Amino acid sequence: MSKRSLISAEKFIQLPDGLMTHYELLGPKNAQTVVLIHGFSVPYYNLDHTFNFLVKSGFRVLRYDIYGRGLSDKPITEYSKDFYYKQLKNLLSALKINSQIDFIGFSMGAIIAAFFANRHSKLIRRICFISPAGMPTVVPIALNAIKLPGVGEMIMSLFGNKILTSGIKIDLCHPKNFPEYFKKYIPQLKDPGFKHSLLSTFRDGTLFNSENEYKELGKKNIRTLLIWGKKDKAMPYKLHEKVIDNIPNIKFYG
Repeated sequence: MSKRSLISAEKFIQLPDGLMTHYELLGPKNAQTVVLIHGFSVPYYNLDHTFNFLVKSGFRVLRYDIYGRGLSDKPITEYSKDFYYKQLKNLLSALKINSQIDFIGFSMGAIIAAFFANRHSKLIRRICFISPAGMPTVVPIALNAIKLPGVGEMIMSLFGNKILTSGIKIDLCHPKNFPEYFKKYIPQLKDPGFKHSLLSTFRDGTLFNSENEYKELGKKNIRTLLIWGKKDKAMPYKLHEKVIDNIPNIKFYG
């Protein structure tokens, strides 16, 4: 693959809402486009290996930091599914990506992918969900406490850094082998907008109340793949059954 055939690389773009999105687009202009959407807390570097593998395999790959995460803007506003959807819609439009797209959504990124696909099914060729969030599940009482006005802000202010850095350890089977994963995470902890985005998203109910998006997607003729690790601690493996119930024709690997 020659350097001239590639579109590179890390960039920022201001979308119609006036906010800046940090993204990376790499790969041959005429190749199949794949869009990667990261999860709840960790920015797009979470999918470094997937991104690099797909680019080396000849795909044109786009990844971006959703609002409130990484190097994208972190406004003090309501973080809802519609807010994330509009960011993705505007980003694809600005980059003139309007052909048959492959989506890979990880964790909460799967919700965003499903939400988009349900509104623009003709633009989608295939979707891959990796440990998707959104299924109803029992939330610990202590975690529910952050939904309370003022309480969540106080917890984030006093203990947020420790809670969040400890929490992302469950993303990895062997966290000690990936020190860079944690090193890259630290900078955003200094931005109040980051913690606000997490609180707002959690309060919105997106993480545990998006089953309807998968159910609606199951009615559409879009090839869909589900990948779920049996040792996943962030999104329990048993939840794959609910996703399959909602998307009967989905291909599953676990």
